[in-house]
Amino acid sequence: MVKTKEELRELINKLPEFEKREVKVRDGEPDNETWSTQIEKAICEKGKSHSYAYVGKNYTLVQFKDIFEPILNSIQEKAHGYLVHYGGFAMMKVFPDIETLKEGNSRFGLIAINSVDLSSSVMVKFCIEHGTHNFTVPAKIAGLKKQHSGNITNIAKDYISMVGKVKEVWKVIVNDFPKYQVVLEIKGNEEGKVLEFGTVVDKLKLGKRMK
Repeated sequence: MVKTKEELRELINKLPEFEKREVKVRDGEPDNETWSTQIEKAICEKGKSHSYAYVGKNYTLVQFKDIFEPILNSIQEKAHGYLVHYGGFAMMKVFPDIETLKEGNSRFGLIAINSVDLSSSVMVKFCIEHGTHNFTVPAKIAGLKKQHSGNITNIAKDYISMVGKVKEVWKVIVNDFPKYQVVLEIKGNEEGKVLEFGTVVDKLKLGKRMK
Protein backbone atom coordinates (compact mmCIF):
# COMPACT_ATOMS: atom_id res chain seq x y z
CA MET A 1 0.00 0.00 0.00
CA VAL A 2 1.26 3.47 -0.91
CA LYS A 3 2.41 5.53 2.07
CA THR A 4 3.08 9.23 2.57
CA LYS A 5 6.47 10.44 3.79
CA GLU A 6 5.10 10.81 7.32
CA GLU A 7 3.64 7.29 7.26
CA LEU A 8 6.96 5.91 6.00
CA ARG A 9 8.73 7.61 8.89
CA GLU A 10 6.36 5.93 11.36
CA LEU A 11 7.02 2.53 9.79
CA ILE A 12 10.78 3.08 9.92
CA ASN A 13 10.58 3.83 13.64
CA LYS A 14 8.77 0.51 14.16
CA LEU A 15 11.38 -1.58 12.38
CA PRO A 16 13.27 -4.03 14.64
CA GLU A 17 16.83 -3.35 15.78
CA PHE A 18 19.59 -5.93 15.93
CA GLU A 19 22.77 -6.64 17.86
CA LYS A 20 25.88 -8.81 17.73
CA ARG A 21 26.11 -11.56 20.34
CA GLU A 22 28.81 -13.99 21.35
CA VAL A 23 28.38 -17.58 20.25
CA LYS A 24 29.47 -20.39 22.54
CA VAL A 25 29.62 -24.06 21.61
CA ARG A 26 29.30 -26.87 24.15
CA ASP A 27 31.66 -29.83 23.90
CA GLY A 28 31.54 -33.13 25.78
CA GLU A 29 28.87 -34.93 27.75
CA PRO A 30 26.54 -33.13 30.21
CA ASP A 31 28.57 -34.34 33.20
CA ASN A 32 31.89 -33.35 31.63
CA GLU A 33 31.15 -30.43 29.30
CA THR A 34 33.23 -27.44 28.22
CA TRP A 35 32.22 -24.27 26.44
CA SER A 36 34.29 -22.49 23.78
CA THR A 37 33.64 -18.98 22.49
CA GLN A 38 33.54 -18.78 18.70
CA ILE A 39 35.26 -16.12 16.60
CA GLU A 40 32.03 -15.51 14.70
CA LYS A 41 29.21 -13.43 16.14
CA ALA A 42 25.46 -14.01 15.90
CA ILE A 43 23.17 -11.29 14.56
CA CYS A 44 20.01 -11.32 16.68
CA GLU A 45 16.99 -9.08 17.03
CA LYS A 46 17.11 -7.15 20.29
CA GLY A 47 14.96 -8.81 22.92
CA LYS A 48 14.72 -12.08 20.98
CA SER A 49 16.86 -15.21 20.79
CA HIS A 50 16.54 -16.06 17.09
CA SER A 51 19.75 -15.64 15.07
CA TYR A 52 19.63 -14.37 11.49
CA ALA A 53 23.29 -14.86 10.59
CA TYR A 54 26.77 -15.73 11.84
CA VAL A 55 29.30 -13.11 10.81
CA GLY A 56 33.04 -12.48 10.96
CA LYS A 57 34.87 -9.81 12.95
CA ASN A 58 34.91 -7.33 10.03
CA TYR A 59 31.15 -7.37 9.57
CA THR A 60 29.57 -3.96 10.22
CA LEU A 61 26.05 -4.16 11.60
CA VAL A 62 23.88 -1.46 10.03
CA GLN A 63 20.38 -0.94 11.38
CA PHE A 64 17.54 -0.58 8.88
CA LYS A 65 16.73 2.93 10.07
CA ASP A 66 20.36 4.05 9.64
CA ILE A 67 19.91 3.64 5.88
CA PHE A 68 16.25 4.58 5.43
CA GLU A 69 16.00 7.55 7.79
CA PRO A 70 18.76 9.72 6.22
CA ILE A 71 17.20 9.22 2.78
CA LEU A 72 13.78 10.29 4.00
CA ASN A 73 15.25 13.23 5.95
CA SER A 74 17.03 14.47 2.84
CA ILE A 75 13.70 14.88 1.03
CA GLN A 76 12.20 18.27 1.92
CA GLU A 77 9.31 17.95 -0.53
CA LYS A 78 6.31 15.65 -0.35
CA ALA A 79 6.88 12.02 -1.27
CA HIS A 80 5.13 8.68 -1.47
CA GLY A 81 6.50 5.18 -1.27
CA TYR A 82 6.53 1.68 0.14
CA LEU A 83 8.33 -0.14 2.93
CA VAL A 84 8.59 -3.92 3.18
CA HIS A 85 10.25 -5.89 5.94
CA TYR A 86 10.65 -9.61 6.46
CA GLY A 87 12.94 -11.11 9.07
CA GLY A 88 16.43 -9.79 8.50
CA PHE A 89 15.63 -8.00 5.22
CA ALA A 90 14.02 -4.62 4.53
CA MET A 91 13.46 -2.44 1.46
CA MET A 92 12.14 1.08 1.06
CA LYS A 93 10.97 2.55 -2.24
CA VAL A 94 10.29 6.29 -2.29
CA PHE A 95 9.27 8.78 -5.01
CA PRO A 96 10.01 12.39 -4.03
CA ASP A 97 7.81 15.14 -5.49
CA ILE A 98 10.80 16.93 -7.07
CA GLU A 99 10.76 18.37 -10.60
CA THR A 100 14.26 17.12 -11.39
CA LEU A 101 13.00 13.59 -10.70
CA LYS A 102 10.27 13.80 -13.34
CA GLU A 103 10.42 13.26 -17.09
CA GLY A 104 7.11 13.38 -18.96
CA ASN A 105 4.81 10.82 -17.37
CA SER A 106 7.73 9.08 -15.68
CA ARG A 107 8.74 9.69 -12.09
CA PHE A 108 12.14 8.71 -10.74
CA GLY A 109 12.49 7.31 -7.26
CA LEU A 110 14.89 5.41 -5.05
CA ILE A 111 15.09 1.92 -3.70
CA ALA A 112 17.11 1.41 -0.54
CA ILE A 113 17.88 -2.14 0.58
CA ASN A 114 19.50 -3.43 3.74
CA SER A 115 19.74 -6.82 5.39
CA VAL A 116 21.24 -8.36 8.49
CA ASP A 117 20.83 -11.96 7.29
CA LEU A 118 23.55 -11.77 4.57
CA SER A 119 20.92 -11.90 1.82
CA SER A 120 21.93 -8.49 0.43
CA SER A 121 24.54 -5.78 0.59
CA VAL A 122 23.49 -2.24 1.44
CA MET A 123 22.16 -0.84 -1.84
CA VAL A 124 20.65 2.41 -3.06
CA LYS A 125 19.46 2.45 -6.66
CA PHE A 126 16.95 4.21 -8.87
CA CYS A 127 13.49 3.01 -9.79
CA ILE A 128 11.05 4.48 -12.29
CA GLU A 129 7.29 4.81 -12.01
CA HIS A 130 5.98 4.84 -15.58
CA GLY A 131 2.19 4.85 -15.71
CA THR A 132 1.04 1.83 -13.70
CA HIS A 133 4.40 0.05 -13.97
CA ASN A 134 7.56 0.21 -11.88
CA PHE A 135 11.05 -0.47 -13.24
CA THR A 136 14.34 -0.84 -11.40
CA VAL A 137 17.56 0.61 -12.79
CA PRO A 138 20.49 -1.80 -12.22
CA ALA A 139 22.99 -0.52 -9.67
CA LYS A 140 25.82 -0.83 -12.23
CA ILE A 141 24.10 1.87 -14.36
CA ALA A 142 23.35 4.22 -11.48
CA GLY A 143 23.41 3.21 -7.87
CA LEU A 144 25.44 2.50 -4.79
CA LYS A 145 26.35 -0.86 -3.35
CA LYS A 146 28.40 -1.58 -0.26
CA GLN A 147 29.30 -4.68 1.66
CA HIS A 148 28.77 -4.72 5.43
CA SER A 149 32.33 -3.70 6.24
CA GLY A 150 34.03 -0.36 6.79
CA ASN A 151 32.26 3.00 6.84
CA ILE A 152 28.92 2.67 5.06
CA THR A 153 26.53 4.90 6.99
CA ASN A 154 26.86 7.77 4.44
CA ILE A 155 26.25 5.61 1.37
CA ALA A 156 23.07 7.45 0.30
CA LYS A 157 24.48 10.97 0.61
CA ASP A 158 24.92 12.01 -3.05
CA TYR A 159 22.36 9.90 -4.90
CA ILE A 160 20.53 12.85 -6.50
CA SER A 161 23.68 13.68 -8.52
CA MET A 162 23.12 10.50 -10.56
CA VAL A 163 19.63 11.36 -11.81
CA GLY A 164 20.94 12.92 -15.04
CA LYS A 165 22.55 9.66 -16.12
CA VAL A 166 19.40 7.72 -15.26
CA LYS A 167 17.26 10.08 -17.35
CA GLU A 168 19.56 9.65 -20.34
CA VAL A 169 19.35 5.86 -20.14
CA TRP A 170 15.57 5.99 -19.65
CA LYS A 171 15.09 8.24 -22.72
CA VAL A 172 16.92 5.67 -24.85
CA ILE A 173 14.72 2.88 -23.48
CA VAL A 174 11.45 4.78 -24.00
CA ASN A 175 12.22 6.51 -27.29
CA ASP A 176 14.67 4.27 -29.17
CA PHE A 177 14.14 0.69 -28.07
CA PRO A 178 10.49 0.50 -29.34
CA LYS A 179 11.80 1.28 -32.85
CA TYR A 180 13.56 -2.09 -32.94
CA GLN A 181 12.06 -5.46 -33.82
CA VAL A 182 13.35 -8.34 -31.69
CA VAL A 183 13.53 -11.67 -33.55
CA LEU A 184 14.73 -15.12 -32.57
CA GLU A 185 17.16 -15.22 -35.49
CA ILE A 186 18.23 -12.62 -38.04
CA LYS A 187 17.73 -14.09 -41.53
CA GLY A 188 18.64 -11.03 -43.58
CA ASN A 189 15.24 -10.26 -45.08
CA GLU A 190 13.91 -8.20 -42.16
CA GLU A 191 12.83 -4.59 -42.67
CA GLY A 192 13.76 -1.74 -40.36
CA LYS A 193 15.89 -2.00 -37.22
CA VAL A 194 16.29 -5.56 -35.96
CA LEU A 195 17.84 -7.08 -32.86
CA GLU A 196 18.44 -10.78 -32.32
CA PHE A 197 16.90 -12.14 -29.12
CA GLY A 198 20.10 -13.93 -28.08
CA THR A 199 22.11 -10.72 -28.43
CA VAL A 200 19.64 -8.80 -26.27
CA VAL A 201 19.77 -11.48 -23.60
CA ASP A 202 23.57 -11.51 -23.62
CA LYS A 203 23.85 -7.71 -23.46
CA LEU A 204 21.42 -7.57 -20.54
CA LYS A 205 23.19 -10.51 -18.86
CA LEU A 206 19.84 -12.14 -18.02
CA GLY A 207 21.20 -15.69 -17.75
CA LYS A 208 19.87 -19.00 -19.03
CA ARG A 209 16.94 -19.27 -16.61
CA MET A 210 15.53 -15.83 -17.48
CA LYS A 211 16.07 -16.53 -21.19
